[in-house]
Amino acid sequence: MAGNSTGHPRITLKGSGKGLKVIIPENMEEELWDELSLTLDQASELIEKVDIVIDLGERIIDEDFLMKFLSKCLERGDISISSWESSNEKTRELFQKLGFRSSGVEKKRIKPSGREETLVIRNSLRSGQRIEHDGDVIVLGHINDGAEVVASGNILVCGKLKGLAHGGINSGNDKIIIVFSLEAKQVRLGGMVNSYLNEDHEWWGKQVILSSNGTSLRITELSI
Repeated sequence: MAGNSTGHPRITLKGSGKGLKVIIPENMEEELWDELSLTLDQASELIEKVDIVIDLGERIIDEDFLMKFLSKCLERGDISISSWESSNEKTRELFQKLGFRSSGVEKKRIKPSGREETLVIRNSLRSGQRIEHDGDVIVLGHINDGAEVVASGNILVCGKLKGLAHGGINSGNDKIIIVFSLEAKQVRLGGMVNSYLNEDHEWWGKQVILSSNGTSLRITELSI
């Protein structure tokens, strides 16, 4: 349920551990409730047999939205919502206030500690998500367009880089960024920014290492 012929956003169902994740598009407004009812009807047998995680992305919600959402779910039978996910701080605060079990990729502010640690992100980052970390960052997925990873150390993207990767914040020029598929218009390392890239660039879509020679960025092919 990733899309339809009209190009409108659709509610997506995705396997998540032992359960099922229901991903609610952030730009779905008036059509949300009809689409939710349709999705729950079409997948009723599957949904009633597993734990459900509701992923609201960057959407900011209120108590009325949550109550209406829950009522729609209850109308469709015995649905067990195990947790709620959000990348929006205000929405996570509402979950906490109401006692809802929640999770999400939270922003990690860079506060130099003198001890660098590696942050491993075990999923792809969607538009609107931003990770800041004092140390190295490994992304076991894609950094999609509109998502950002900012780190004081090195960055490894084990997937497509379409958003922004900025390594070497507040550090020297010895840091690197490794990308399994470079599809971003811009990459930053320390205080330097590469020239704008496009699909005609020789490194587009390839495995690359970005490093610094002290005055500019350089891109070389990653040979594994």
